[in-house]
Amino acid sequence: MSIIVKFTLRNIKEKKLRTFLILLSIILSSALFFASTAISTTVEMMIMEQMRKYIGNADIMIGAGEQSKTGYISPNLLDDYQKGVKYTAGMIWGSGEYKSKGETIQLEIQGIDLEDLDKMNPIILDQQQELSPFKGNKAIIGKKMAEKYNLKPGDSLGINMYGSKKWFTVSAISQPVGPFAEDGQSTYIVVPRETMAGLYGQKGKVHSLYVGLEDPSKQDMRVEELSKAYPMYRVEPTISKAMIKSETQQISAMFLVIVAFVLILSMFIIYTSFKVIMAERLPVIGTFRSIGATKKMTNRVLMIESMIYGILGGILGDVLGISILKLMINQITPSWMTGVDIKAYYTLGQLIMGFSVGLILAVLSSILPIRRVAKIPIRDIVLNSIEKKVKKKRWKAILGILFLTIAIAGPMIVPESMALAVDVICMFLLVPAVVLLVPYITNGFLKAFKAIYERIFGNEGILAAQNLRDNKNSLNNIILLGMSISVLLMITILSQSIVNDMLDYFKDNKYDISFWSWPMDRSVESRLLSVDGVSDTYGKYEKYGKHEVVGKNAEIRCILGVNKAKTLDYMALDIEGESEKLIEELDEGRNIIVTNIFKDDHGIKKGDYLKLKTERGTLDYKIIGFIESNRFDGKYALIGERYLKSDMGAKQYSDILIKTNKDPEEVVRSIQEKFKNRYPWVRSMKQMLEENMESNSKILGIFKGFGIMSLVICIFGVFNNLTISFIDRKRSLAIMRSVGMNKKQTVKMIFIEAFIGGLIGGLTGIIIGLLLLMNVEKVIEALGGSMKDFIQIPWTSLAAAMAGGVIITIAASVGPALRSSKFNIIDAIKYE
Repeated sequence: MSIIVKFTLRNIKEKKLRTFLILLSIILSSALFFASTAISTTVEMMIMEQMRKYIGNADIMIGAGEQSKTGYISPNLLDDYQKGVKYTAGMIWGSGEYKSKGETIQLEIQGIDLEDLDKMNPIILDQQQELSPFKGNKAIIGKKMAEKYNLKPGDSLGINMYGSKKWFTVSAISQPVGPFAEDGQSTYIVVPRETMAGLYGQKGKVHSLYVGLEDPSKQDMRVEELSKAYPMYRVEPTISKAMIKSETQQISAMFLVIVAFVLILSMFIIYTSFKVIMAERLPVIGTFRSIGATKKMTNRVLMIESMIYGILGGILGDVLGISILKLMINQITPSWMTGVDIKAYYTLGQLIMGFSVGLILAVLSSILPIRRVAKIPIRDIVLNSIEKKVKKKRWKAILGILFLTIAIAGPMIVPESMALAVDVICMFLLVPAVVLLVPYITNGFLKAFKAIYERIFGNEGILAAQNLRDNKNSLNNIILLGMSISVLLMITILSQSIVNDMLDYFKDNKYDISFWSWPMDRSVESRLLSVDGVSDTYGKYEKYGKHEVVGKNAEIRCILGVNKAKTLDYMALDIEGESEKLIEELDEGRNIIVTNIFKDDHGIKKGDYLKLKTERGTLDYKIIGFIESNRFDGKYALIGERYLKSDMGAKQYSDILIKTNKDPEEVVRSIQEKFKNRYPWVRSMKQMLEENMESNSKILGIFKGFGIMSLVICIFGVFNNLTISFIDRKRSLAIMRSVGMNKKQTVKMIFIEAFIGGLIGGLTGIIIGLLLLMNVEKVIEALGGSMKDFIQIPWTSLAAAMAGGVIITIAASVGPALRSSKFNIIDAIKYE
């Protein structure tokens, strides 16, 4: 036993390239799996930490309702409601400008009592001077602001607020915790609540009332109770954990789909690597078995070897996975948070899962080659009389076609309640379908193009085609190529479709600048019209939120109030039929236009009525048409502007769209200067496009990175399979050389095999990639999204996939081709 173990360990050490290949496959698979599962935890914690900066440990926020005239409420609103309430804290907020050393910074100002701040969002004071009682013009600033502008307790702080300068005294400096925590964007100061309320002329009032609960797990129940008890107010959770989890899980799910394919590729590679190990060690295994080693003993040693690979790969995979996770976080972190220390969050369970994936992958992938060798009689091993009887198994073709049919048809006919599970299963059924059908696809391709490659390549082409039909390693290469190219093709097409859709959106709209401030009313629009370079404006009304469609188990997340005189002059709305006539109809009554996605999802038609829950109760809206749009995953609708105001309570513009007769960038600067005391959000179309492209390119870059890693694994796998093929065919190549084939012809034949195999692999990748896109579309729909009429398939991507398959196989064939031209014919014929 000890001799066998020593021999195995020596082989692991000596066969460095193969050991590297197996470990690389396991490490990448384990690392990508760990990073994909941990990314949702990290993003979830990032969002919650960012929100906790503003709201501390509060669980519920109460604000003024839509009908409020002032937007303020009483801080004593919940004095009569103490059920499960730990504390209430009233806050009034504002903003201002601080100028120092020629620099102007925007300040976010929280007006809150110090006792309430201590309950809700505790701070740690570094320095203080006459802080108590916290009244009048006192202010608390953060340590970073104090150090940057050389401020200390007792110094005066002049802040420009709404057109005039207000003076405060620095009474304390806080450590970077709570509202003073660094986020790379906002600078906060805290002042007494009544001081801020006085500046607004609203003494005794607050903007928001924050509620901390005795039992935070009852958040949803308390929100429901308070909403019923105070129907005139807006009651909502400070952080919707369920919503955050849902959003982050969608990100994680998409990564895991790609990782699943990477795992399958890795299994192929480890499986073929162990086939090489078994082929090389077969004579030695026969020797050990002939001098007393049992099947169990040799099997156990080989399984221990696979476990060593798994343990090492799993540990190193977790280490690499943490680095990949940090890289992913850096990619998805907004540019304004650059410089802020962002932590990677992961659990012990996720580390164990990542390690387990590596171990299980190694063991499962090696079992079949080990068991096959164990079944070979000692006599056959020693005499090298191992014959492989190849039988055509028609059931494989039938099963492959069945899997392919289910993978294509399943998502189209499955009930909505089972859609997600069935769609994912159908996606992965493509893998066994490809494995079973590739030999038949290869034969079909070779028969179809037989005359062409005979004429172009001659006899070497005929031999190459025959080798492709009969060589299982070549077929494995086609499978590996097909799967890896399909994943990369899917990611590339999805990425390009997102970019093209974004470009089309910005290209089709007919305005130059988007503006938002608060409040947003006609007086703001009038001021904008007075800015030099502004030729026209459109105050747009949109209502966001969950607008329930009664009786349909559906919701509309955004409703646009259409202005018959202005909307079509500013917005590109792909309304089916006579758009201008339908826009006129929207203004004539409670009529609605919904998306084609919404129509297909809920089986509705023109003339039907939708019962919408509104501020005025449940009202009937008649469907008069449909719009082609993916906005809000198809949960988007148009109604007349006056009905959005009267029924939905829309009182303020959602934004103002601006046309210019000068350079938009110059007009943006003029608007910012005119409205500087209101700190507006102003962007030109060019700026919005650049910002959207930047944010999307980062997340798409991660997906492409995963796809490229799968291709890297595939390339190593192809090299490995060609090594196996060379070992298996060494004697047959020598026999061909002995009957007249020269070195040049041998090399030519190997390269022709690579070329044809690459073409078939690329073609297979294109077919699988297109089927994957179809299935991904259905998975997205099952998750509540939509990609209908969204995917655009450029022929350049398909051509690149085909060329990529050829280049990879030809490059991988260089080594075996050179070795085949150099080996000794006699030694090769005697090779065992």
